[in-house]
Amino acid sequence: MFGLEVVAVAPFVVAMWRLAKKVGEQQNLIDAHEATINSQQEVLNALSGNAPSGVSSKVLAIGGAAAVAAVTLNYAVQLTATRRVGTVRPPESYEPTPALSENEECKICMGNKKDTVFMPCRHYSTCWPCACKFLHGPCPQCRETVEFIQFLYDS
Repeated sequence: MFGLEVVAVAPFVVAMWRLAKKVGEQQNLIDAHEATINSQQEVLNALSGNAPSGVSSKVLAIGGAAAVAAVTLNYAVQLTATRRVGTVRPPESYEPTPALSENEECKICMGNKKDTVFMPCRHYSTCWPCACKFLHGPCPQCRETVEFIQFLYDS
């Protein structure tokens, strides 16, 4: 009977271990954020004239400038990463390919082969010229706003 009890309790033990691990990770994040808050509070106090004794206003000003630079750099990196995810255009020599079967034809013009995906819904139903008409508008299939389109290379 002892073996069945272990089998029944084992998933709970694993879940508790994972939960404890996650709590530890969260506590580490909290500690890091508290340290950041404390340093920013010191900078704020120095800039407002309430600096604690023994703290040089020049040191705090340099720390404040470094904090502003770090935040600005972080924002620039995030903005660059966001811009990387965007419309992927076909090559300059692109010409729409005529569809050979009903299964591969564009659902809008019904003549060209479909070669473009709408993002973020990932519907694959149109050729590039037709897809361009829906950029930042509703997807023709699900009506979700199309944030960008991606040309697919057919092999």
